[in-house]
Amino acid sequence: CSQELWKNPLELSLDLTQEQLNSLRSGWDLLIDIDSKYLDYSKIACHLLIQALEFHGIENIAVKYSGSKGMHIIIPYRAFPQNINNLETKNMFPDWPRAITTYLQSLISKKLIERISQLTGQGLSVSKYIKGDEEVGDALKKVMPDLILVSSRHLFRAPYSLHEKTSLASI
Repeated sequence: CSQELWKNPLELSLDLTQEQLNSLRSGWDLLIDIDSKYLDYSKIACHLLIQALEFHGIENIAVKYSGSKGMHIIIPYRAFPQNINNLETKNMFPDWPRAITTYLQSLISKKLIERISQLTGQGLSVSKYIKGDEEVGDALKKVMPDLILVSSRHLFRAPYSLHEKTSLASI
């Protein structure tokens, strides 16, 4: 699936300018891809991200298991206003999804460290994180949302499709 929604996807071409792409795009869903070495880490990050979104009044949240060790949080484009400060939301892809995801990452990182530390007993701490401790940084890298997915015409696994490595359904 594409997180970008197109009026006519058959008109897409590698030769199109950004302006032409914007005219073809009807909107975009916010997709936060949480991928981790451990499914439990992904679940913790997913829960914290949903809490952060709900704190900001977001109600239209869908969660999908990736079929491997991650989760996808999806907020449909209709949940966003059509315009913000005279800018059409549909034209702000991938900048706005990246900004939203980066903001949410920074919002949950300290709590995520605490929760992973409780789960693993590794002694990860916020003070180690602030000091730039490599072990804490590595633990966060294993679970933070994937900003690579927030790029033009990047695809993600469709609901109910099978993961090619695990043969598990993405639901």
